[in-house]
Amino acid sequence: NLEKRAQEFLQYQSEPLLEWSNQYSDYSAVALFGEYLRGRFGQDFLKEIMRADAVGVESIEKALRVFGNNESFESLFIDWTLANLYNDASGNAVYVYNNENLKSLRLTPTLSVLLRGLSGTTLKDNFKEWTANYYFFNGQADGDYFRMSFSFPAKELLRVVTVSQDTFGKKTIATKDFSTGNGIVSIPGFSRAVTS
Repeated sequence: NLEKRAQEFLQYQSEPLLEWSNQYSDYSAVALFGEYLRGRFGQDFLKEIMRADAVGVESIEKALRVFGNNESFESLFIDWTLANLYNDASGNAVYVYNNENLKSLRLTPTLSVLLRGLSGTTLKDNFKEWTANYYFFNGQADGDYFRMSFSFPAKELLRVVTVSQDTFGKKTIATKDFSTGNGIVSIPGFSRAVTS
């Protein structure tokens, strides 16, 4: 059942969506992604995916075109990862599961960091393609901005999505792509106007 799949997904949230090893975590991620698509586009959208003369990512993108939608699979994946984190339609209706049985589904961050004005804090993590790792930073940043630098294999593309929340609770989502093997993301006003 869907609630069981959701609980399994919460346990294995960093499993790649498109890597299949026939484990419970694979089934739970695919079930929730399918439920997210059904809630966002309707049951006929899932039928169109099944009718497509393609499989996987290509079948989803073909179904999107049939429905007159020009989004990419990548953008749907990002929306889904944000739905897993927030599952709240008050800010943006695409970051929510439209299923009563999943109303309480919300992932906890992979890592939470309380900043205390320190510069040079180092975190190391590994991740696979089509995986979302969630990091939560709050507290006092060094200076008036939060800065995160990182490195990764130079042949890869890394898409970083930041969600910042101001003192009034308004969330701002930004996406940045990197392909040079390293990158820097900065969030200005982190200690004043941005709380996390």
